Amino acid sequence: MKAKLAPVDFKQLPGLKTASKRTLNVCVVTSEILGPVKNGGIGTATSALIDSLAANGHRVTILYTLVQRGQPECAERNWAHWVDQLAERGITLTHIPHSGDYRDWLQKSWLVKQHLALHDFDAVYFNEHHGSGYYTLAAKRAGLKPFVNRVHCVITHGSIEWVFNTNDQRLNRATDLEMIGVERRSVEWADVVIGPSQYLLKE
Repeated sequence: MKAKLAPVDFKQLPGLKTASKRTLNVCVVTSEILGPVKNGGIGTATSALIDSLAANGHRVTILYTLVQRGQPECAERNWAHWVDQLAERGITLTHIPHSGDYRDWLQKSWLVKQHLALHDFDAVYFNEHHGSGYYTLAAKRAGLKPFVNRVHCVITHGSIEWVFNTNDQRLNRATDLEMIGVERRSVEWADVVIGPSQYLLKE
């Protein structure tokens, strides 16, 4: 017989007590959104989340992390085009100033934390993919402001460990093991974990 999970009162989380009474300033941190990325499950789901937040009147900023050597990657058109497209819908699109390689997971996560520290957000959404929330969530656990006053949500779209297991692949880089670690901690340290499926949550 399976044990029943106790209901969670999310109203106890900082920032949610007045969530239904006011417009929230929300940041969505992601390496995939439709437009700069042509297709993909994470991009599709994240874009739907952004559309929903904006449609409900919240102020949305997208912090894009698919950046290497100082340039945000775009499959079609250029970065300025997507900035303008989203601005027309009242959504701010920005990116981390990452000058390193694509696989510098920890450096990118640190740059995310640095960006979030300079802005006034009520809630932040991360994907566990790439562990971009790792340093931000560590800062909250350490009791640092402004992170302690925010709600941090992590969505389980598919960790690299799950991808390797599903594809029967072996780890062949030290950075793969590093990413597994930061993705796991991101889920463990989140205020709220959003699971699109029970299967992924169990994994």
